[in-house]
Amino acid sequence: MDRPLIRMNAAVVAGLLVAAFALSACTPHHAGNFAIDRIHYKQGARLNSEVIVIKNVSAQKRMLTHFRIVDPNEGPSYTFPVTSVKPGHSVTVHTFHGRNRQGHRYWRRDVPVWNDAGDTAWLINPRGKRIDTCRYAGGGVTADC
Repeated sequence: MDRPLIRMNAAVVAGLLVAAFALSACTPHHAGNFAIDRIHYKQGARLNSEVIVIKNVSAQKRMLTHFRIVDPNEGPSYTFPVTSVKPGHSVTVHTFHGRNRQGHRYWRRDVPVWNDAGDTAWLINPRGKRIDTCRYAGGGVTADC
């Protein structure tokens, strides 16, 4: 008696599983040795308060050289110069101007990159593969990714 209902429920469940898998495949999460840790998008009195933090999530020292940070909505990208990162350590990329030093890099832009009302950041490896994504809805100050 209940077999048509069971078939219909099985089809619905299968469709939901396919949709869930497709959504997770669209947003890779830590598909490499580095991950976007957070974005501080709300500009304060200092222009360099807007930053994105990239963390080495591996157990070894890794090179971040030639990785790129991309804002896919508006197009600006930052390419890392020669940069090594110890395991568990991070590199903070400041949007505006400054002198590169250990753990800090400067994009040298004159305008903000990350929108206060929400945005998306991609981390792209040197081969062009997107290895992490951070999306935030805005309305705050910092997005933990």
